[in-house]
This record gives sequence, structure tokens and C-alpha cells, in this order.
Amino acid sequence: MKKQIMMLMVTLAFTVVLSGAVSATDTYDIGVNVTEQAMADTNLGLNTSDSNLVITTGSTAHLNGQTTEDSVQGVVDTTSTLPQDSQKITYGQGNLLIINDPNGPLEFTFVSKATNGALRAQKYSVDSTGTISFGDVVYILADPNVSQDAWNYALQQLGNNAYNLMAIANLWAQGAPSDLLATTYSTGTIGQGNMIDYAMIKQFQQNYPTSGKKYNYIFSSTGGYDDEAVLQGEFGFNYELYTLNGGDSTKVGIMQYASDTKTGLFALFKMNDLRSTYGTVVSGTLSELLFNNWLYNNYLKANHLDQLYSVLMLKQIDETAYNYLWYDPNTGSGHGLDEAYIAGLDNFAGTFDQSKTVIPITDIDTMNQIGEIAFTLASTDPTYLTNLGYTGTLAEMQSAFMNDLTNGKIGAIATPYYQNFNGMSLAGLLDGINQNNVFNIHTLMTDTHPWNHAQGYLGILFFRLVNVDPINSANTLINKLMITVTPDGLGGFIYSNGTKGPGYINTMPLMFAQKAPWDFLRVFMKVGCPRCLQEDLDAAQYGLGKYPLLQFEQYILMSIPVTASSSSEENWSKNAAVRMGLFGVSPSLGTYLSAGGPMTTTNIPIQYAEYILIKWNSLTNTGIAALIQYDTTKMNELMAADGYTSSANWHFDKVYLDTASYLNAMFSVVREIPLTSDTLGALTAAGGDPVKFVKNYVIPVIPTPATPTSTQGTSGNVFANIGGAISGALNGLSTPNGATNEIAPGLPLEQTTPAITSASTSGNETNLPIGAILGAIFLAIAGILVYLGRGTIVASLKGHQRPGK
Repeated sequence: MKKQIMMLMVTLAFTVVLSGAVSATDTYDIGVNVTEQAMADTNLGLNTSDSNLVITTGSTAHLNGQTTEDSVQGVVDTTSTLPQDSQKITYGQGNLLIINDPNGPLEFTFVSKATNGALRAQKYSVDSTGTISFGDVVYILADPNVSQDAWNYALQQLGNNAYNLMAIANLWAQGAPSDLLATTYSTGTIGQGNMIDYAMIKQFQQNYPTSGKKYNYIFSSTGGYDDEAVLQGEFGFNYELYTLNGGDSTKVGIMQYASDTKTGLFALFKMNDLRSTYGTVVSGTLSELLFNNWLYNNYLKANHLDQLYSVLMLKQIDETAYNYLWYDPNTGSGHGLDEAYIAGLDNFAGTFDQSKTVIPITDIDTMNQIGEIAFTLASTDPTYLTNLGYTGTLAEMQSAFMNDLTNGKIGAIATPYYQNFNGMSLAGLLDGINQNNVFNIHTLMTDTHPWNHAQGYLGILFFRLVNVDPINSANTLINKLMITVTPDGLGGFIYSNGTKGPGYINTMPLMFAQKAPWDFLRVFMKVGCPRCLQEDLDAAQYGLGKYPLLQFEQYILMSIPVTASSSSEENWSKNAAVRMGLFGVSPSLGTYLSAGGPMTTTNIPIQYAEYILIKWNSLTNTGIAALIQYDTTKMNELMAADGYTSSANWHFDKVYLDTASYLNAMFSVVREIPLTSDTLGALTAAGGDPVKFVKNYVIPVIPTPATPTSTQGTSGNVFANIGGAISGALNGLSTPNGATNEIAPGLPLEQTTPAITSASTSGNETNLPIGAILGAIFLAIAGILVYLGRGTIVASLKGHQRPGK
């Protein structure tokens, strides 16, 4: 009976969505709309809370093929009217968590932490018509006294990623540092695996900092949640990934190797599972949330990190060992994490210190002050204003600066909040620069490049668009000012006018000025250095255009590291950031893989493989793998034909305007092969050569069955639309208005809105014909039938295990 009631609820909710307003709208208005509704809900209490959090796919998700970064700006602008700074959602204090999901829906989850510690959340989802659906406010604090009914109710209202949202919110409420919470960008969740990885990576970096030609090589198995701290920049750009299927997902190896001296070390770690120490923990339940809090407070925060992971081996590495593990030129592949081989290497002198503190000091006020002083200098000091190209009296220069700022001609580039400087979190820095919300998501840029924060000073760049030529970017004139902030040794800071820095100083402002695609800009801000980056962007864009996802499909990407267009190893790590960002893949989710490759910049090939793109259908457990190849001569030929010598200018002026034509000339599919579960496993297995696998795979010949005669010609059209019904059914699952409002003992939440509400951001309503409504109901019922068998779909997805499983 309960299942029948639930099915009826899904049908009715789905019908309401279809028969409501369906006007599409600007994404900025969507951000404003959802925030205004959340702020107006007294049960959520964003106006009276101690602090607030937003978890969103905004800026990474797409709506009808368009990017959604302006929806985030709508949230930031609207919450700027809240009375307390900690209640406002900002770019700099760490309470705006972006989840990278370019192939998923646009969603916003608002979380409020009350002064008494109560934690409440409400989720808003936006469909392709611009219709906003939202559930009730729910109590999500990890409280052992919460009833099973209350837990189930919260899961219903927050949707299919409910547990992940609650896990993130609860650790945020516990005071988890920004650089740990930022790992959710690519995992979408947080737990034991993320925390152990965070501790392990940060302590390795403190024990063995990189310098000169030293680089770190991380060996792991996919799906282990053991790479995200690296990917968020803890190693800067000095890392490479060897992550394939197979092996023990609890073990991680880090090899540090100097390419000039041909020497290094290898550390083998084991992530310890502390669930048995805690007690009974069932994944995806309240018990796991309680376990996460216990683990964070008693081990990570208390700095008992030797209990979180074990150091199994510390070994010496020479060139022979490096080649064997990373890339053997004789076989065309590396052996990966071969424990027997590693055990036979000589021991490395010294011990690994696990007493080092990993959680940074968070002082938002100090960082806020640094940012505010930097902005004040840039906007009022005559020397700094002159460097930005202003002339006249001081009053005239100040007035001209403010006019340019108002008109979107002034931008700033600084280190994001989740990076650290001298053991101190940079949370608060961006908000200091962005006093009074004078910048926006386009003009307040971030960059993870070590030049900003790992050279003994903080670098804050201001730029001014003097002249923009939309046709010929070489004529665009941009004045730049780099302010360096250096500790004075007495607790204060010295501010100086600096002009030197890496290539991003020129490239990022030019990308903004020439209106480069947002998706390119957002991954650029994760990477920083432009060298070789454009090739990665082109390669990714080619694959996305060639192989768009269909229903029930997901991307899996295998990077093929090469140094053909690079002068250093660090460009491989940039590949990971670009491809993960644009394809929505991650090693922790089991969808981003990478093998070893040759380390040479001599004998550069004319053509070489960039990556293998896999499209996997989770319903049929089949897919395809396509080997994508780059031709270095084609770009030079095309640039010359267009009369360009600068790749950046050529892209701004030509390629971005006709992407498909140019990319189809520079890239090609060497071969495409069909995949089953067995062939997918063989292709992605550690120790193999994936390029050779694709090239040499013998496609089995399958006899074509006779086509039966059908007299029913409309069923195909019906079931072609079932996917939409499934989506509506899954998103529409809710509790009716008559359900209990008390979702935690002693915490009544009067339900003032329907469990699923449709709201058009334009305010227009559309009355659908009764025939269309009945048709929608039929599709909903068809969708429910498929929904009841969803276990076979979910079970086939890779990489959905949470940390600790």
C-alpha cells in the first residue's frame, strides 16, 4: 500500500510540474529567484542563523546548452542584504561550495546553522524550462536522537544526492577547513576517504617539499577518494597521476623523482578504516554522518594522523625503478603500484613524520583586511593608479577608476579561498578585495598558480580594460598592476607595487576582454598557467562535440600523458584539471584514469594520442572507446593561413567563432571500439598500454538477427520519452502536505509550502490542454514502471562508493 501511495504521489508531482509555468529565463534571475524564496522561508532561517552555506552546481552545470555562472552571482547579490557577514554567501569565506557537474542538473541547496547548532537545509532544482522545484525545509544535523522517519523524510526532500549534501553540510558545521571542503568540487561528497587523503597528502608535502626538477607521481586505484587533495593544488603543479583499475584501493603510493639527478623516493601508504573502532557504521545512513564527525574531531582536528593512515614503505628510487613503475620505454607502459617490486628496493634514509599539523589557521578578519588594503591602494593611491594608466589629478584618477569599475572594465585576480599561505587559510581574502560587492563572478577571478601564494608573498593582480577590439585581440589594450603582500616578520605585512609574474597575468584578462567561453575560463582558473593549456581545452572541446552524452550515458576518460608540446612534466597535471572540469570526471569517482608516459621533449612526434574517451551506458552495460589524436602541424598550418603567429590571439579571433571547423582539422579519432564490461575492465586495467589496446583490439563479429515484423508503430515514440518521465519521477518523489512536520524531536517545522512547488522565475503561467496533461500522466506512469527497476541501473554505475566503503 505504501508503495502504491508513493507512486501516486510521484505521478501527481510530475503532473504539477508539467502543467505549471514553463517559461525559460535568464540564469541570473534563477539565482535571484531561488535565493529570495529560501530567504523568505522562516523555517530555514537564513536571516536569523549563525551562518549559512550554499552547495550548488551553478557555474558548472548547463541549462539548455548555456553556462550558468550568472546564477551564482544572483545568489551572492541577493544574500548580500542579509544582516550578518557570516550569513551572506560570498566568493571568499568558503560558504559557497561549487560541485563540478557539467552534465547534470542546475541545483542549489541552502543550509542554515542556527545559533543553537541546529542544521537545516532546503534544495532547489531547475529544469530545462526554467521551472524551479523545491522540497520542504528539513533538519539534517547528525543527531543520534533523530528518528528513522525523520531521516527518511530528509532523504526524500533532498533528492537522490541527499546523503552527500548532508555529509558536506555536517562537516562544514563542524568547522572543517576550506581546503578540505573544496575537495567536494570533484567528488560531490565527503567522508573518511577524503579526510585521510587530505592528511596524507599534506604531510607528505611537509616532509618532502618539491624544488627544482622534483615532481611527485601518485599511484592509486580509481574510486578510492585518494587524489582530491592533490587535485586542489596541495602539490602545486608538481604532480602526475597513475590511476587505473585494479589493486588495493586503500593503498596509495607517492614517488618523488628528480629528472636531473635521476634519484628520488617512494612512499607506500595504507588508508586505515576506523569504522570498526567507532562501532556500527552503515554507509549512506545517519550512522555514517555521526562517524564522519567523530573521525574529524578526534583524529583530523586533534592531529592524531598516525591513526588515519600507515606508512608501509619508504624506498629509494633510481632511473631503473622510475622507468619500471611509471613508464617503461621497452613495453610502452608502466607497471604501476607493483608492491613486490617496490619491496625489493633499498630503504630510504630517515623516517616519515606523522606529527605535522595539516589543518591551517583560519583568520578571516586578517585575510579580509589584506584584500581590503590591496583594493584601497589600487583605487586611491596615485602611484598605483598611474600604473593602471590613469592620468590627471588624484581626484580625477580616483573618479575614473570608479567609473571603470562600475562599467565592468576593472578586474582582479587573486588566490582562491581554499589555498593556504604560510600555514594560514586564505579564506576572507577575496571578500576583502570585493568590498561592497563591487566585483562579480566574471571580474573577480581566481588562480591557483603557485606564483600567487607559494613564493613567499601573496600576489593580487588588478587589470583595466583600456581598449577592447572584439575582432582583432592583438589590438586590445589592458593595463595591469600586481600588488605583492609580504610578511614583515612582526605580524604585519608589506605592500609593494610588483609587475612580474607568470603568463596568466596576460592571458586571463585577455580571455575576459575577448569574451572567451566561460567553461574555458573556469577551468583555466583551476589551472593558471596558459602554456599547453589551450591544447588541452581544444582537445576536450573536440571530444565533447564529437561524442555528446545520450540518456543513461556517462563519460570515463583515460588521459595519455605526453610532453610533446611541453618543456616540463607539470603540464600533465594541468591536463587533469582541464579534462576533469569539462567532462565532469574524477579519479575518486572512478571516471578519470591516467597511465604513465615518456618524459622527453626531444624527437617530438607530429601526431600523438591525447586521451581515450569512453561513453558508458549504465542501462545496457555497454559503451564505446574512442582514441583521440592531435596533429601538431595542423594548428600551425591553420594559424599561418589566417595570418597569425600567436596561438592565444588566433583562438580568440578565429577558433572560438568557428570551433567545430578548426578542431575537426586539428584532431581526429584514430579508432573507435565497442565495449562490454569485460573489455572495459581490460582497457582500464593497471599495467597495460591502453593506446595499443584500442589500436589492436579485434572487434567480434556478431550475426545480425532477423528483424521481426511489427504492427505497432507508435511504441518507439512513447518509450523514447520515458527517460524524461524517469527524471521527473525521481525528482518529484516527495511527502504530501499532510505528513508530519516534526522531523526531529522538539523541532517542529510548520510546512507552509507543498513538498514540490513549481515556480516560474518570469511569473507567467501556461495552461496546457487536458490532452497534454493526460499524456503527461501516462508518461509519468511509464516512468514509474522503469523507476521501480532502477536498481539495475544504479548498480551498474562505476565509482559511486563513498569514502570508507
